Amino acid sequence: MTTPDTFDEITSFIPPVCPWRAAWEESEQRLMDERPQGFQVEDIGRGAFERLHEVWRPAALDVMFYAYYETRQDHVKKLAYFEAAQPLRAEASEALAEVDLLLTRGAQVTPELVVTLVGLARTLLGGAR
Repeated sequence: MTTPDTFDEITSFIPPVCPWRAAWEESEQRLMDERPQGFQVEDIGRGAFERLHEVWRPAALDVMFYAYYETRQDHVKKLAYFEAAQPLRAEASEALAEVDLLLTRGAQVTPELVVTLVGLARTLLGGAR
């Protein structure tokens, strides 16, 4: 006989069904079938929201509000990161211009310049050592 604990253990790998996500995916698939030339993301959302039973709509609105908030927060963080990295990008651009000039003249690129470029690249890519 299966106990509730056993059932939970057996089904623990199955992700819970989210009505909003299921409605979104269904709406998106329908639009891809009906309009292969393209559509707006808002069309997916409207179709998904209309497909939801009215009982699920308040929770779907909560998900949308949360997603909007998180997206705004993420944008602020990414913009700050982008702006903070601007001096590094300018320095990397100057170093690349120097490499280009040296190579155009047939000169050797110095090991120091290569080390500078590698360090800047690692920092800009988020893997500085």
